Amino acid sequence: MENVSNISSEEELLQLRDENKINEAEYAELLEAVNKPPSQKPEPPITSEPQFDALRVRLLTFSLVSCIIGLPTGLMLKLPYVWGLSILGLIVAPMKLSQIEGSWLARLINKRK
Repeated sequence: MENVSNISSEEELLQLRDENKINEAEYAELLEAVNKPPSQKPEPPITSEPQFDALRVRLLTFSLVSCIIGLPTGLMLKLPYVWGLSILGLIVAPMKLSQIEGSWLARLINKRK
């Protein structure tokens, strides 16, 4: 099946060359790219930079502490948005912290396993 698509691609390239839309050098380069087999080497996984991960851990830790402080404060001052967002933050921040490989929460969870 792949061979059929290569033939049609080669025909299209030949047509473009005949119509003078591409020159001989471009034709040869594109023909080589069409006939080249796909790479079997797997691509390395995308990793983020350590400084960015450290910043994320610090920000998520700060937000977790803010939510811990905001929950009783929101309840005492009868501010439903404050305690509602605090509860939401207490759910989301630990989930995100546990997904970062080098974070203190991920190490704590892995230590218990």
